Amino acid sequence: MKFSGIKEYANSRGLAYSTVYAMCRDGTLPAVKIGQRHKIEVEGADRYFNEQIELRQKKLQKLKCPIVISKQTRCDGVGYLDQLNLMRKGVK
Repeated sequence: MKFSGIKEYANSRGLAYSTVYAMCRDGTLPAVKIGQRHKIEVEGADRYFNEQIELRQKKLQKLKCPIVISKQTRCDGVGYLDQLNLMRKGVK
């Protein structure tokens, strides 16, 4: 298992620090608290975001929206959360 700090994980995935922190606190992301710091289990968190992307893609396919989202963070800084928000706008 590989662990990462919130700031490092958020920056590497193109997510907002506050979003990742809140997801750790409420138990959405697999993390452990060591003292006052949270450490995220990287593989579990990536798995969670990949599942969310796949669920959104299935919803879009039911609506016949031809959108394909990469599971990787792109070089222009667009991360998982940005991709999910773009898909959310398309679903509504």
